Amino acid sequence: MYSTLTILSIGFINKIVTSINVTGTKVIGGVDNLDSMRTKITKVVTGSTSGVQLLYGSADVIESVSRCDYVCAFVSGVGCFSDTISLIANYVPGANNTVVITYPVSYTCKAFVHFCRTGRLPFRLGCD
Repeated sequence: MYSTLTILSIGFINKIVTSINVTGTKVIGGVDNLDSMRTKITKVVTGSTSGVQLLYGSADVIESVSRCDYVCAFVSGVGCFSDTISLIANYVPGANNTVVITYPVSYTCKAFVHFCRTGRLPFRLGCD
């Protein structure tokens, strides 16, 4: 049914996975430490991403206002507000659970402004 090589390779892969799990547990310090490490990594990644998105959204607001396109400026402002909330929430102790709401809002606003500027919306809003 299975060849000897297949059985040996499955046993070898099992040993590798087991040794990785044991080593990882020693390095991280167990499941309790893993949760705190995940929280720290999440805060760093969401903080830096929120900061970059806030700068990008601010540039969109300035550009939209300079074009007198107040619909895109308002939508970009909503995205900036969402990024600001996510950025501030990173400094509150504990996990940043706001990203479940703020990221989709931010990216939807940025996509809307992009599609509006490129003329890919099914309706015309006056975006140039």
